[in-house]
Amino acid sequence: MSPLDHFGFFAEKKLVGDKENILLENVLKLQIDYVDSLIKREMPLKEISIGELFAKNTYIVNDLSRCRSMIEFNQGRESYKLAQEKDFRSIAINKINDLYAQNPNSWKEELYNFYTEERKKAGKYNSGRGNLFFRHLPQSIVEEGKEMRGFGIVNAVKEKKLQSFFEGSGLDIKDGDEGISIHFEAFWKNPFRNENPFASIDKAFQDIAKMIQKEKDYKNIKYIIGCSWLLSTPLCRNLGFKIFKEKSSSDSDDVWGQFTDKNGNFRENEARKLIETGKFQIHSSYGYITREDFLNKFNK
Repeated sequence: MSPLDHFGFFAEKKLVGDKENILLENVLKLQIDYVDSLIKREMPLKEISIGELFAKNTYIVNDLSRCRSMIEFNQGRESYKLAQEKDFRSIAINKINDLYAQNPNSWKEELYNFYTEERKKAGKYNSGRGNLFFRHLPQSIVEEGKEMRGFGIVNAVKEKKLQSFFEGSGLDIKDGDEGISIHFEAFWKNPFRNENPFASIDKAFQDIAKMIQKEKDYKNIKYIIGCSWLLSTPLCRNLGFKIFKEKSSSDSDDVWGQFTDKNGNFRENEARKLIETGKFQIHSSYGYITREDFLNKFNK
């Protein structure tokens, strides 16, 4: 039995579509089944709603929030004005609560269908691409002339977000300090790349090191940071990142990537273990490397 059918979810349905969509559907269904398994373990819904349960234990609420905001911010001036005042995260939580209350026997399928439709609608506003979550990587990271699809690799992190990231680490973040956040899933959860994902990380880090060294806009970069299940593996030691705490929630894709192998295939055995035990085999960790150490290691 597939872990996706562990509780009878879509037992008669077969996944269709290209590899990218099949992977997304599998991970989406796993998250829904995971929350259902928590409820079936008699986790009380008196103190927390099912929508809040999804918000804490999956990235579905975050994605629904981003989808709905993208849709409403692109529907004309009046819709844009109204959207600025909305709390899209609360809207997503309330929607899940309504689906659960109104469809006690089919809420999982209803949620799956709703999420899929929201993603399609939002995809219309994502540079013409139908899939909201797979994007072109920065050209400086990709071999010239070669298309690679995945999640964005780097994000700039300003002082306040940097201080929030390092909370509890003991590091002193000074005024004006900036960082670069690495999205490690870009190297792992990619069903289109044939090369070794660890080799692609090393190459991309060399490109990022050159960027930090040469570009004036990156002169204030003091730390390269990341949060991923990959940083809880020996990979961290090879890259030189220092771990300072483990993430307690599973509300983003930085932990769900472990259910995808290096070839972009869904790892059914690991998914089955999660449903059966309710526990992740690997948790995400927060890690960092200083600018100096990063350049010494990767500026080749």
